[in-house]
Amino acid sequence: MRMNGFAAFLMAVSVGCVDGVVDVDEPVTSATSQDLLGGVSFGGDCTPGKTGFLDTTVRYGRAVAVSRAFEQCVEQAMFAGVSHPGGGWSGRYRQCNGEPFFGQSFEVQLGAVLDAARSGNDILLNCTGGGGNASTSLGAYDRTDTESLNFSGWLDAVYNQPRAGAWPNSQAAGIVWHEMMHQHGYSHGANDQANAITACGYAGDATWNFQVNTMPYLLGNCVSAVLDQSASTCGNIDSCPAGQTKLVTSYGAATCECVADPKDSVVARTQSSFMHTTTAANTGGSLTTLSHPLLDGHSDAIVQFQHVYSGTYLGYHPVAWYNYGTGRWVIQTQTGVMPLGTAFLVRIGRGVVHRTTTANTAGYITTIDQPLANGNWGVTLTVSPTPYAGSSSGMLDPHAFGTYYDPGTNRWTIFNQDGAAMPINTGFTIDVETAHNRGLHYAHVVTAANRSSYMTRLSSPFLDGKSNARFFATPNWTRGGNVYNTNEFGVWFDGTSWWIYNEANGTVGAAMPIGAAFDIEILKDEVQRWVRVPESTSGVDTGIDLTTTDRVHVHAAGKLVPDPFGGIDGPEGTGIASGWPFPLGSASDFSLIGQLPGDGLFAIGRDLWRNGTSSTQRLSLRTNDWWLGNGSGFYEAEVRAFR
Repeated sequence: MRMNGFAAFLMAVSVGCVDGVVDVDEPVTSATSQDLLGGVSFGGDCTPGKTGFLDTTVRYGRAVAVSRAFEQCVEQAMFAGVSHPGGGWSGRYRQCNGEPFFGQSFEVQLGAVLDAARSGNDILLNCTGGGGNASTSLGAYDRTDTESLNFSGWLDAVYNQPRAGAWPNSQAAGIVWHEMMHQHGYSHGANDQANAITACGYAGDATWNFQVNTMPYLLGNCVSAVLDQSASTCGNIDSCPAGQTKLVTSYGAATCECVADPKDSVVARTQSSFMHTTTAANTGGSLTTLSHPLLDGHSDAIVQFQHVYSGTYLGYHPVAWYNYGTGRWVIQTQTGVMPLGTAFLVRIGRGVVHRTTTANTAGYITTIDQPLANGNWGVTLTVSPTPYAGSSSGMLDPHAFGTYYDPGTNRWTIFNQDGAAMPINTGFTIDVETAHNRGLHYAHVVTAANRSSYMTRLSSPFLDGKSNARFFATPNWTRGGNVYNTNEFGVWFDGTSWWIYNEANGTVGAAMPIGAAFDIEILKDEVQRWVRVPESTSGVDTGIDLTTTDRVHVHAAGKLVPDPFGGIDGPEGTGIASGWPFPLGSASDFSLIGQLPGDGLFAIGRDLWRNGTSSTQRLSLRTNDWWLGNGSGFYEAEVRAFR
């Protein structure tokens, strides 16, 4: 099957080279449960104990492969490199000669890697006969047959060892995904540096290392790292309901979520957020008290907030903190009275806390150290001031702030826009989003065309016309024209569009400066499903009911032979729309198409965005093939409905 670049990368990192794993590329020899997202079989040389261990391992790996933390780890490792829990480093990705999508764009390579990491091919795990920790042969990217590997004596030594965090399953999962990347054509040249550097095309380049810069190691290490980090942060990764694994919400995060096994279920992701409006009952003086089951009594909650205009201006430098006296979180204005009738979007459980220290702060700037952000100027950062988070004390900082990427240190920073000294022992809650975002976060730059006095109009298919949209904005000095904006700001919906506006001391602020920029992160709940669509089917149920307000993304890979006389086609089909007798005459022959009971058939191909449906309807997928069952192969589709 055909995979996108991000998936392949993920598989490479997991191999566990940081843990001393060295794999040997040797041919495999070829008895069932569940490939990465396909079926899993075990060789006749596997004892029941080893089969149970590997079955659990692959289940963990499947959950990781569809997790947000994994996508982030792979993307960061490919783009700039990423540090792993307990030490170790992967990246950046530097392709070996002849690898899939060699020389193509980062986005293409990332997409291909992610597709490979989520392959629907079946896999066969043999328990003996391998070299190193395990070994396999180098395969082709577009394969749709069974993938296989052979473990070595390493498996005998570890499979019945007591669990230490997520180990040894974490290392084993990394090994499986590493070897499966080989099966999709990704290499590290050889199993020693001297031979690998020449085989991959980097002879004489002392900066390249086969266990750091190649996809099998990158992807395998990310699988292992997410599991290890989750066990360290979340505790028992088996503490979720049956069929789910507890994983960190993002790479390097302090919060956790239950991730469903994608093999046989729809994966649902929700953003824990709510709108808080100040009233006489919850507000007094400079404070308004929040109430939510995930906040009340939870001093260690991770909290971000955004002022939303609902008839009252603010501009008093609000902060969020936990009131130990009442056991509630509050939002406090630092320089004025909290007005009644104003609103805040509050998000819980996403991000990390950054505290200013003498080591990371100088003048009006504090430097962030976060594995997803380090060395990556392309990430999106949203920041909320939480002066006492992660501490029993703290300092207020009544100044407008922004973010800036320092190319000298390759680190992101938070700075006071007016140049006032950044206090030591204050705090900020930061969420870092990598670029593989499907439009859910982006940079907005103020221009003459989108500015009106003290406001700037946003534009996104996730925001336009949506009064109930939820999003965060943070000033970013790096994105635009290196322009300061010393005003506080809020967001406002005018009935058609969302705006960011300047406010100060309870009224409108100064003119919005041209060239000022904001990082925008849009909060959407989503449902997600991976579906195999064989050539022979007249419709595969995705299990997803689409609604009138959903925004849907379908990404497809794989290949099929539509008939005994035809060639091999990908999800985009032949590129020719022959009309009758094909089911959807206007779509490319043998391409991937969708069908809805009320809205009928529609073209998909390799990648499609679609807005809603005329009514709530169940989505199914099929091939645009008029004679079913006389060919072979399948497409694989990732369906995501954002709502």
